[in-house]
Amino acid sequence: MHIGNAVSEYINELHKLYVIVLLPDYQIDNNSFVSRLERLFSQDIVVGGVVNTPEQLQENHYPRKIDFVVQVNSNYVLSNVVYANISQFLTQYDYRQVNTIIETVRHKQERDNFTNNLRQFFPTTNFEIVSNKMSRDKLFKTICNKLEEKNVVDKDFVNQLKKREEMSSTAFGKVAIPHSLQMSALKTQGYIVIAPKGIRWDETGNEVNLVFVLAVNKDNKNSYRNIFDDLSQIAIDPKNISKLISSKNYDEFVEELAELL
Repeated sequence: MHIGNAVSEYINELHKLYVIVLLPDYQIDNNSFVSRLERLFSQDIVVGGVVNTPEQLQENHYPRKIDFVVQVNSNYVLSNVVYANISQFLTQYDYRQVNTIIETVRHKQERDNFTNNLRQFFPTTNFEIVSNKMSRDKLFKTICNKLEEKNVVDKDFVNQLKKREEMSSTAFGKVAIPHSLQMSALKTQGYIVIAPKGIRWDETGNEVNLVFVLAVNKDNKNSYRNIFDDLSQIAIDPKNISKLISSKNYDEFVEELAELL
């Protein structure tokens, strides 16, 4: 039981930001200050140590990468590290300073993770800008042929996409996220299509300009859910779609998508 609790606590700590305190004033009670700081931000940070000079901020001295530095009673210009300048009194102003850094670092981590997942889920070879109008079924056939050649799906996948559309359209606004009912893909991958001139999506004449085809293997359902939720959240805003469909290439598209997160 003790081992289990220790492992659980260790995992919990890994989800917190790793912080080093730069505290040059030796008259301050280090332990008391660190305890107060950790109590204030108990859900977000773990303090990995206290240093007295910037030279001691060598990441190879620590078991984890430093996420940011809390600099107390000093105004050093620290290069290659995010930091907050606060007083020893941990006033409301100091609290806001640290909280802003936490939010900034968290958002960057979320964006970086999203970008990495996006590039894995939608590799650069699975991105296309089509210059001509086409129908939904023609698009499905073209994309599924390419995914079949890469051993991502089998030859029945195109029919699975159509069956899903027969139940209810996966299009909303100018975006569509087609996928099969079962997670039957041989591999988990997606395919992105930008169509500035539109894709005829259904019999009502609805057209979409951006398509994310999702092929999911059951062993990767969690990564699929994360990608699907993020894409859905971004795609509900028409302004976001206008920005995305103006992308000229894959890297520009991914960068823009990450900005919208």
